[in-house]
Amino acid sequence: MNVIKPEEIQKKVDDAIAQFGDNLTVIEKRLLSEIELLLKDLELDGTGRIKSNTANLKKITNIGKKLERIIISKKYIGDVTSFVRSFSELASMQSRMYEIRNERLSMIEKMSIDGVIEGLTESGVKANIVNPIRDMLVKNVISGGKYTDMMDSLRNQIQPAGKDGVVSRYLKTYTLDSINTFSANYNKIISDIGKYQWFQYTGSLIETSREFCEKMVEKKYFHVSEIPELLKGHINNHKCEISDKTGLPKGMKAETTKENFHQLRGGWNCGHQIIGLPEGAVPKALRDKIVYEQNQGIEDGKGFKDGSGELYFDPTGIKTFADLTSNMTQKVSAKIKKRGFENFLKHNEHKSFYYKKGNVYAIQGAKYNDAEFQTAVKLAKAGYHVVFPRQGDLGKGRINDVYVYDSKKYIQRKVELKALYGDTAERVKSQIISGSGQADVVAYDIQSGIKRNWLIKGLREGWNDNMKSVLINWRGQWYELSKKELFDDKIYKMLP
Repeated sequence: MNVIKPEEIQKKVDDAIAQFGDNLTVIEKRLLSEIELLLKDLELDGTGRIKSNTANLKKITNIGKKLERIIISKKYIGDVTSFVRSFSELASMQSRMYEIRNERLSMIEKMSIDGVIEGLTESGVKANIVNPIRDMLVKNVISGGKYTDMMDSLRNQIQPAGKDGVVSRYLKTYTLDSINTFSANYNKIISDIGKYQWFQYTGSLIETSREFCEKMVEKKYFHVSEIPELLKGHINNHKCEISDKTGLPKGMKAETTKENFHQLRGGWNCGHQIIGLPEGAVPKALRDKIVYEQNQGIEDGKGFKDGSGELYFDPTGIKTFADLTSNMTQKVSAKIKKRGFENFLKHNEHKSFYYKKGNVYAIQGAKYNDAEFQTAVKLAKAGYHVVFPRQGDLGKGRINDVYVYDSKKYIQRKVELKALYGDTAERVKSQIISGSGQADVVAYDIQSGIKRNWLIKGLREGWNDNMKSVLINWRGQWYELSKKELFDDKIYKMLP
């Protein structure tokens, strides 16, 4: 038996779509010609407008069935039959490739074929092609529109210059989506049965291919543990543009998750496939790199860079502050984050820092006042690394004073530095509100003799949705408090 390759499965999909689309332009030409003949007998007034009368409405109403017959010709039915046959051929190829065939796969095949037949024949054609054309004609008759304007709209709808008409748009989209979805569902079931961990992203690229698909085809192989980072747009050493609406790479469906990624792939009208692979089909170097990275402390299997196994979080490549802030947000172990931070310091010690003492670092161009500096020194003595960035490194939006990294987990915090000299809850509240407008975390150095209850009251009243936590230097010791901890009555025991 010949071995079936993933590329052959994708070629079968592409060929089926291409063969079906060969005759759509011919259908559009015939459809436009026939409708023009059917409409030439409409009654017009002396100004060339369509009369809004019963006779004209009857002619338009009866046109629907004629349009269906024009589209669903014997030749078209033959094309649909050939397209549907490709589903069974595709299923056979996939089953032969994996030597798997069961009732669940047979059901998916039958359900997909039934749906395609319905979508490409009477119900689908009527709802998506015939009805829009008929509705446009009815609207023109009822409104008494100009006959020439209506015919221009008709031609633009059926056969516009330089782009697909209503027939091609629907049928091309439907065939592409239906066969790719079927193949994706079939592949997903087979991958689940085979418990595959490695996959190949396959398919050809066209002019309209989205960025995510371009980078995934280039990457080719990926491990199941990489999917969460792929959905963040991290592919190879590249960050795909993310949709503000979905939080996913542009073009992806909003409901895409790591569980259904194999089925939804790159999103709307994606013409690519994800094929499950046994480990032996993946280059050994890639497999070894994945194992190495996981052993280095990648959390939850996240943090990969590309198919060659290179770490997405690459401590050896951190040279600038922008590199640091970007990479320190990745889901990797504290050990790797520490290496990255130390590498950043090594690269910048002699060229970027105009102040470096203990764990306080000021980059060339950083601005701060004495109170902010003294608060930073106290944080550093408590085991934090404090970096004063240049204003240009802070981007747009809220502008924080410093970036703080604890010396245990190296979690990155954008921090606004505050010193409290007052002793009222109202003063605490106003400073917390002010600080939260600049950063997610406010570091509060308590310089006054404010009472604990007033401090807690002010913190609670000033807390808002902009905040993640607050750092408090209370009686010589730093505490980091989340909202849950701050609003819990145990806070009175936590702060002596």
